[in-house]
Amino acid sequence: LVALLKQGGGAAEQAAGALMNLASNSAENQRAIVKAEAMPRLIEMLKDAEGNSRRAREYVAGALMNLTLKHPQMQVEVAKAGAIPLLVSMLKDNGQMEEVAGALTNLADSNEANQLAVVNAGAVEPLVKLLSSCCSSAQEEAAGTLMNLSACAANKEKVVKAGAVEPLIKLLSTGSSGCREHAAGALANLANGVDAHQQLIGEAGAATPLLELLALPKPAESVFGMPAGIACVTGGSASGGAPARAASALSLLSKHK
Repeated sequence: LVALLKQGGGAAEQAAGALMNLASNSAENQRAIVKAEAMPRLIEMLKDAEGNSRRAREYVAGALMNLTLKHPQMQVEVAKAGAIPLLVSMLKDNGQMEEVAGALTNLADSNEANQLAVVNAGAVEPLVKLLSSCCSSAQEEAAGTLMNLSACAANKEKVVKAGAVEPLIKLLSTGSSGCREHAAGALANLANGVDAHQQLIGEAGAATPLLELLALPKPAESVFGMPAGIACVTGGSASGGAPARAASALSLLSKHK
């Protein structure tokens, strides 16, 4: 498969898709892919937008998403290879966004340097735009990415100024279960430690839909359309689902009355 990546065209596209699937939820396959030195070629495919189709590069993003899931060392290596600005550039083009946003989510999971790099590359505005997409999976991925980015104190104001609060609140009521979880987590992270954000989110009407989320059943495992790590306000990747995210957000909002 790695040899096919070097051929370009349809062969490379199919190989990238196969690697994306093989890397999903399989540590053994992930190790084998890395050992086969697929990473440099995957990054080269991202760089060569003229020589590789949009779908091929989406498959590459999906492979990177799966390879960096809860894998701090891979997060560092992929970022050092220059993937972040390439992925952010894809956010600004037309096409499917789930794998692209998912890769950025995992790169930003509990990694402050990558959180800063993603925002500095210009990801916030296209991510906020995706929150209003007609595609629920794109909404879910965008909300998850913004949640991780907002765990970094230096990013919070940029996310708020980009207009994220209103669409995030809307997703609390209209989004899929994953959207609701991620939107609540993003609002919690934006509110954490910033009084002005707590006031803004509260005045925007977040309390009622957050209270409604408390009644939802806690999932047996994290709900994310495609596998991706999710940073939470307490600093880890574990999730208690939408109710836990909502409880965190409400706790923070209650500090500002």
